[in-house]
Amino acid sequence: MTGGGTSPAVLSLMNYARSMNMSPAQVRAAADVLAEDRPEPALRTLVAEALRHDDQLRGYYARQMTLLLDGLPSYADAADRLVPAFPGFGDKRPSEVEASRLQDLLYAVGRESAARTLRDAAAHGHPRMSYDPDAHGHGAEERFRLAVRKLFRRSEVRKWIHEDPTDGLKRKQGGADFAHHLTVGQFAHWLAVACTTGDDPELDRLLLLLLRHTGLRQEALLNLTLDAIDTAACQLRASAKFGYTQPLPVNRQLLQEIVTLAQVRGSRAGSDPAFRYRNGRPLTGRRFDTLSKRLKARHAWAAPLSIGPHAIRRLTEDEVEARFGLAELTVWAGHSWKALPVSYRYVKKPGFARLREVAEDLFGPLDAPLPPSSAAAGVFAAPYGIAPRSRVSGGMPATGSTLQRPPVPAASVEPTGRPSARSVEHAPGVTSADAPLFGRDEPAALSGTGEPGPGSAPGRPLFTDGDQA
Repeated sequence: MTGGGTSPAVLSLMNYARSMNMSPAQVRAAADVLAEDRPEPALRTLVAEALRHDDQLRGYYARQMTLLLDGLPSYADAADRLVPAFPGFGDKRPSEVEASRLQDLLYAVGRESAARTLRDAAAHGHPRMSYDPDAHGHGAEERFRLAVRKLFRRSEVRKWIHEDPTDGLKRKQGGADFAHHLTVGQFAHWLAVACTTGDDPELDRLLLLLLRHTGLRQEALLNLTLDAIDTAACQLRASAKFGYTQPLPVNRQLLQEIVTLAQVRGSRAGSDPAFRYRNGRPLTGRRFDTLSKRLKARHAWAAPLSIGPHAIRRLTEDEVEARFGLAELTVWAGHSWKALPVSYRYVKKPGFARLREVAEDLFGPLDAPLPPSSAAAGVFAAPYGIAPRSRVSGGMPATGSTLQRPPVPAASVEPTGRPSARSVEHAPGVTSADAPLFGRDEPAALSGTGEPGPGSAPGRPLFTDGDQA
């Protein structure tokens, strides 16, 4: 590790050290130890300090240690020195670690994570669906379990242990189900937030629209490349869970906008990512975190909910299941056909042609243009191919343009300077779905369910005068 370059292991350790507010002298000392080909003391010291100062790191440290070993292949023999970093294990070697002690540590990780979650909620005023400690910490337990299993499996492969103490390791049962199923109206508000806030509304708009039209997992969007998009055939090839791939039908104009934005931002080869930031860096999962935070900061109904890309996936899957049934949903979502009830063994598995029918029923013809809209909230106010009432002429702004609100008649402006909900709703060329955006810097909070009613297009969010108050 001496020379001009810095190994990933050293960088990881340095980031750990800085996150723990260690002094510059300690950081330099750790780097010197690594540079002198003596990593064991530095690893033990930094891991012990991390566990002592930051309880949340306990859920991640085993995974980080595995990454360190991958970055230090010549120091694989030092792995048996990492286990003493477990709190309470002293100088035990991997073969001396009891499964019961690992189980106790796993539960401790869950309790500490739950306590931290509730402390942060109280400190920052973030509402939670449940304030029971037993409802939190399960994700930290699961991550810890998987990380520790990987660490001991490595020890087993190297013949340092003859019996894996993590075989019976399990996390606690129970916990609250925070999965939220969005309504069409709630998605419209999220789309409005994405299009009118943030530093990259062009990217955010395409991300949310593609999630809505495909129900893909976050991983699939991160893996999407240019050669996986076929605009002529109106389809893309999704690669997500466990590396499985599947074709999905998507609107041609939406795909073309994704390709255009990717090329403008530096994607050229077929293997280049389809989504990039303004500076050309490939998209990361952090973007979805910021989208959720922006929604929660502007809508009270979203603040206590667990909302992310999967909430949009549930919305699309709910519609597929409600209109077509479980067989179509299973193929659309990429789930295992073998997991269906026995009776489905006698049912023909839907093919891609059937998926096209599903997509066209939900979103209109695949070769139709994106629905015209006068405001971000109306982007998904009506499915493709269905002409909404009194729709403003023109479409969504092209890549690189800015959102423009249509003018509001002077007679419809109240003394407060804000147009009334009723006057906006009935202004020429403005639909009720656009009303929440007028007279406010940010979209209004959704108070209704957003379910379609009599005379409305399927999937069209409805807003009444009460919603605008």
